[in-house]
Amino acid sequence: MGHPRVLDFGTESSLIPHRIIKREDYLNYKVSYDIEVGVVGGRLPTADELAAISNNLRSKEQKYERVFVCFYLPGMKVDTGAFATAHHNPTPEPVRIFER
Repeated sequence: MGHPRVLDFGTESSLIPHRIIKREDYLNYKVSYDIEVGVVGGRLPTADELAAISNNLRSKEQKYERVFVCFYLPGMKVDTGAFATAHHNPTPEPVRIFER
């Protein structure tokens, strides 16, 4: 049995570089983000690095029941398949990194 994960909300300065491409909300029910993340030190971002961004966004969006985050690498088109997702539906789901 594994240890429970501690949510790392991260501070803006502790997060890997990222850019909000799009933010959409629907009443107080949900908010969705499309985020661009780049290569970090010659490698793709890890699940933990992506989770920290997602958790940081969630901490700022307390009025919404659900927060959906899709991550894209530079050059990827939004809504054509994300590099990874990290949702709070309403509790945190594991980061999913998709094969490329």
